[in-house]
Amino acid sequence: MKKTYYMIVALAASLFAASCSDVPNPYELVTSDPSAGKSIPYKSTSLSSGFNVQTITGNAWSQGSSYTQASGWTSSTSTAVESESWLVSPGINTADCDSAVVAFDYTIRYGNGLSETDIANFHCVYASADYTDDVTTANWVKLPFQAEKSSYSDWTTYPSNDIQIPDSLMKTGKIHIAFVYKCGNTQQKITTWELMNFSIRKGTASIGGGSEIQEGNLPYSSSNLQTGWTTYCKTEGNPWSQGSSYTQATGYQKWNGSDTKSNQEVEGFLLSPAINTHVTSGKVKFAFDNTIRYTNNVANWQTYHKIYVSDNYNGHDFNQATWTQIAWTPTASPYTDWTLYTSGEIQLPEAFVNKDNVTIAFYFYAPASGSTTWELMNFKMEEGEASGGNTPEPPTPSNDFNMDFTSGQGGWNIVDVEKGSLSYVWQQSSSYGMKASAFVSGSNVAAESWLISPSVEIGEQATLTIENVLNFLNGNTLTDHIGVYVSTNYTEGNPSTAQWTAVSINNPASGSSWDWVISTIDLSAYKGKKVTVAFKYVSTSSCAPTWEIKNVSLGESTGGGTGGGTDTPSTGAGSKDDPYSCNAAIAAGATNSTAWVKGYIVGYVSGTSIASGAKFGIPEQAETEVLIADSPDETDYKQCIPVQLPSGAVRTGLELFAHQNYYKKSVTLYGQLTTYFGVLGVKSTSCAIIEGTTIGTEPTN
Repeated sequence: MKKTYYMIVALAASLFAASCSDVPNPYELVTSDPSAGKSIPYKSTSLSSGFNVQTITGNAWSQGSSYTQASGWTSSTSTAVESESWLVSPGINTADCDSAVVAFDYTIRYGNGLSETDIANFHCVYASADYTDDVTTANWVKLPFQAEKSSYSDWTTYPSNDIQIPDSLMKTGKIHIAFVYKCGNTQQKITTWELMNFSIRKGTASIGGGSEIQEGNLPYSSSNLQTGWTTYCKTEGNPWSQGSSYTQATGYQKWNGSDTKSNQEVEGFLLSPAINTHVTSGKVKFAFDNTIRYTNNVANWQTYHKIYVSDNYNGHDFNQATWTQIAWTPTASPYTDWTLYTSGEIQLPEAFVNKDNVTIAFYFYAPASGSTTWELMNFKMEEGEASGGNTPEPPTPSNDFNMDFTSGQGGWNIVDVEKGSLSYVWQQSSSYGMKASAFVSGSNVAAESWLISPSVEIGEQATLTIENVLNFLNGNTLTDHIGVYVSTNYTEGNPSTAQWTAVSINNPASGSSWDWVISTIDLSAYKGKKVTVAFKYVSTSSCAPTWEIKNVSLGESTGGGTGGGTDTPSTGAGSKDDPYSCNAAIAAGATNSTAWVKGYIVGYVSGTSIASGAKFGIPEQAETEVLIADSPDETDYKQCIPVQLPSGAVRTGLELFAHQNYYKKSVTLYGQLTTYFGVLGVKSTSCAIIEGTTIGTEPTN
């Protein structure tokens, strides 16, 4: 009986041993020496057991039974915390492995204030062959993981697809994989990153971690250079950002969760999928659309935009491939122009024709001192001989400095230096133009925001005219809160990167009303120079005025009318016998004193803005004002004076709709020289003399 018992035990033991030896992949198999690391294949569903967390700052990875999560949001205090936390895998034994890939499922939610580049920089995967217990002392290699954000309400996890572990880490003994989470300190700058189903297996990944090698046969085309295209970076920061419409490279970004952009040295390549170039003619050409902006502050910028080709790039070991530069001359686009121009047809060198796997690489570099922005789209490679030529010269840029802001923002850019809890400071409105305010929910918010023009060359027209209104200054000093600045060396980004000079505003807005004012700024000191103009808005916790700018234009300083052959001298003393001409009254300014002014009735004002509401002709209904000018054929509102027609005899006797025969007739008026429709005007008009008829009451003095 005892012998039978031992036989049963022995049989069971042998069956158990046999079943263990047949454990199928991908379940974890432990080596005989645990210190050597986990054997490949290795899998962890929740990334909990054996995974270590090291937090540099802020919130740490949270490991659960189903998944592991990182977030910069602290629910208990409802606050965002700037964070950097590392999740490190157990050691993986690669001693007998020539090639391996890592994969996992993930989702990234929230982070509405983050760009695609921010998403990529805040969710990274690294590998190390010398990690022990401190991530800061180990050497890490960044893996080609392209993080993509899920929709706001989507908790579905998506596959990373296979990510190649560099060959340099194979056969090294033991490696560790690290997931690095970073975020900013505002709710718009944080995400939640969840991970599960981590695995490492032997094999070779596709280009950039795709599930299949995305090769192309001729003709090959890509409208946005995204699908199948990957990046390789020589610097920590990645200049390339791949979008749904185009792909862009720049060193001027919001780095490491910052709320403001800054320049950082970056160097990287945008790599095409492998392309089969077998053709019967032995000729292959390619072309693309591109624009290169902000070249004026980057020395040797042409050398920072290149094209290379390789026929032995394996999709993951960039430095092991042989790269040949292709002849191409980059051309700068106009400063304010985002139009993409054709590269012209470029001949693929014959050495790379009739090859199975040809990769095109776009090279970009930006020094820390400044950066261009390079945008690419509509890449196409096909059989044929290039027609010759290269990037054509872009057209001369149009002047989009002059703006009616009620119709849009144009080429003017907003740069928020500080905006506190505000979503924005400047905002475009079809009613008010560009409006700046830091008053929200009954409170003033300390802020500083700049509205910055495209560059413009100052010629003979050196007077900047703005139609604007300022309210709620509440007795504070105007120059402490608004200002006009000029720079000769600004390129883009934070205004602190350039030198700015404050310029005087003639006839500034009052700061205490909604009356539109035409203000002027003399830029004659900058004639012959290319400049950038900026409107600077500053608020404090005690004063947050509202500044609205409707129209901006460059024009001549002062002068007469625009036609009609009538002399327009600046004459007169303001008396009945020697009245001011319109030019003389404009030169005298809004003195708030009474005077006589003489001019021709040329029109009226419709609405509240003379810049957009000046009408030259006879109105279709009764109006309460007329426009007068030194020329009966004047059509420039800047040469006109609006005249108020108060209720009573003056309005009844002079209103243009009722007296259409007065159109283009000379009239002499008596009233107060003051601001009206934001410009010099005549208000409280009490007397008018036209065609020998006196209307109203003539003053006795």
